[in-house]
Amino acid sequence: MFIGERSSWVLSHPLSSVGEMPPNPLFPRLFATQIAFLAGLLVGEGSFTGDNYQPHCALKMTARHEHLLRLMQSWCPLSLIYVTNAMTGNRQDTYMVIWRGPALGQLIHELEDFGLQDYCPHVYGRMMVTKARLLAD
Repeated sequence: MFIGERSSWVLSHPLSSVGEMPPNPLFPRLFATQIAFLAGLLVGEGSFTGDNYQPHCALKMTARHEHLLRLMQSWCPLSLIYVTNAMTGNRQDTYMVIWRGPALGQLIHELEDFGLQDYCPHVYGRMMVTKARLLAD
């Protein structure tokens, strides 16, 4: 994939391998530069994990990076932003973008298409565990 080129995968429901869906504004296609930037952030700061209820991917940063995290959330409108303020015991305000369900499926498809396994096998392995949990739900 080249800089400025959109990802080539066809949007399909992340929980099903059957059928294709037409383009949907809730699942916008990302440019290669956006995917590469997001992959770098997730390798350095992200977490592919989950709680007892459902798998998710989280990217948590201090309030200094609010604009950046809101940009990440705008690239995938179904992702959620959580804000923790210093009043709850943290030393400083933090923002966290969470990808769950269809948003997580979109993120995983994009990162697989990007070739994350070539850049960071450890994070790719965590992503595959999360994907298996997502497909099992």
